[in-house]
Amino acid sequence: ELENYQGVADAAGEIINSGRFSLYPDFYQLFKIPGELSNESLLEMQFDELGSDVGGTFYHNFAPFGPQGWTPARENASSGWGFFEPSMKYIKFMLDRNETVRLETSVLFTDRGINELNEDGYTDLPAFVSNTTPSGDVINDYERAYFASGKHYLPSDQLPEEQNNYGSAKNFIVTRYAEVLLMYAEAVTRGATPTAGSAAEAVNQVRNRAGLADLPSVTSEDVMDEKFAELAMEWGIRYYDMIRLNNYSELSYDGRSFSESSEYLPYPQEQVDALPLTN
Repeated sequence: ELENYQGVADAAGEIINSGRFSLYPDFYQLFKIPGELSNESLLEMQFDELGSDVGGTFYHNFAPFGPQGWTPARENASSGWGFFEPSMKYIKFMLDRNETVRLETSVLFTDRGINELNEDGYTDLPAFVSNTTPSGDVINDYERAYFASGKHYLPSDQLPEEQNNYGSAKNFIVTRYAEVLLMYAEAVTRGATPTAGSAAEAVNQVRNRAGLADLPSVTSEDVMDEKFAELAMEWGIRYYDMIRLNNYSELSYDGRSFSESSEYLPYPQEQVDALPLTN
């Protein structure tokens, strides 16, 4: 946010040069039980089955992120609330780039959502665009949304034994090495002196995991596209990038209209007055 791009390149470069981190090879499983506490995570909130002798369970509530009314591969696994939806804009962006690994991981599709894509001209969709996940869970149509987040999805067959809550025991990844690589690349394309290789080398590490070809060189716009593809559904990263760059048009989509005046929403004075610590 300070646009101190040399400082970003120095800090991210130190992480890269440390050799302590690497990209987890399976992007789909990175956000599930096999990828927990991998060398890609710089910061990850851990949740687990603690056992009755130490207090039972300690789980993050992933239900708001999940689809409503799914048909799980494992019987009795609860569905979510349907509050968190990938945008149609993001999905079309990924289809136009011929993304497979990252799109299949990041989005849970419903038949209703697929029909909307068809009506918008996306009629020749790849086979993985299906309401059945690679793990066998079926994402049924529900009124609140067309799609759900795959980054917050834990397959029903990975739930702990006798635990049915959506996402039970799934960890919450906060900062990934992929983001560090892309932060570094952006800083270099915006004028910082490289400290850990070229911007293209950093971007291509991320692209290679996604099954995409190397780019010989990259611009700032290339890096922002790569961040959009890689980090969707994670912590509002795209939103804050666009705010930092004053690129408000990118935040106006799917019938939404965003302007600079929307950056900050004030608390209503009536609510401020009601706070006990106001005076």
